[in-house]
Amino acid sequence: MKTLIFYFSLFFSLSLAAQSNLTVTYTRGKVYYYPPQQDNPRTVYPGLTLSSGGRLRCDQDAKVTLLCMGKTFEFEDTKMHFLDEVARTAGNTSSLSFMGRFWGFLTGSMEGTEDNKRLEEHHKQSMESLRAGIKGYAVSDFAIQTDMLFEGKLSDNEVAFTWSAKPDLKCCYRLTRQADDGLVLLTWTRGNTLRLNLADLALEDGGVYEWQIITKIGDPEAPHSRKMQFAYHPSMAAKALSVATDQSDYKTVSPVEQQLMEIFSLEKNSFFYDAYNRYKKLAADNPEDLLVKRAFAAFLARIDKLEEAKSLIK
Repeated sequence: MKTLIFYFSLFFSLSLAAQSNLTVTYTRGKVYYYPPQQDNPRTVYPGLTLSSGGRLRCDQDAKVTLLCMGKTFEFEDTKMHFLDEVARTAGNTSSLSFMGRFWGFLTGSMEGTEDNKRLEEHHKQSMESLRAGIKGYAVSDFAIQTDMLFEGKLSDNEVAFTWSAKPDLKCCYRLTRQADDGLVLLTWTRGNTLRLNLADLALEDGGVYEWQIITKIGDPEAPHSRKMQFAYHPSMAAKALSVATDQSDYKTVSPVEQQLMEIFSLEKNSFFYDAYNRYKKLAADNPEDLLVKRAFAAFLARIDKLEEAKSLIK
């Protein structure tokens, strides 16, 4: 990743730096962080949040990448770096490019995952924003609860539709076309999961569909879920991924950062189910990576999976 660090004159007040945190996204070798007014350093690792009042130093042949206000900064020399200068530089630059939007999005995610309290706030803000745009949405209105992972857009991957219903309820999955309410699939299921390969259903690329869990056909008073709507877009999913992989910086970042870029592009294009599965695999492949855990936790909070998000932040 190319480093874009410019040391400007002090046009901005010191309060800008005082209010800023920096997140470590990559390290190689030994990198040390000196907290404000302390001489004993701490070892730096991805996912760690640093105060802009501290200092940073790399050992010989070490390297670190920092994220601040949506901008990334790299250091691989052995000099002592004052992070307030980095914060001021970040505040004096802007970018509307894909990479700028990606790092800016990741910055916001990190700020919402410092602890469970911040995670709850991130979740509350996300849900208020989401539900404000859904007329009549109320979780308590439905006897059967469904998962917002299955809204937005879906690709042609296998999808494990899930819902929450009492064990004694016999559930029926109903899939219809949104345009004319034409029936696509009606099947009774055991348990609260139904696996479907959408590519086998002859769905129209770009078509909008609705699915619902019912317990008695033709009886609107019987326990049921709310109607969930998704757009079937396998071609758009491929395009969303190519937006990330075609970036010139994609080849220069770490494999973890590459996957985070791909997931970011999927989420921003409303492919929540695909993004979720990729996050799960990334977390399983990198169980000790705090950056992955915090990014995944922030995503889970945004899709109303708060308890699962909390399990990642300990």
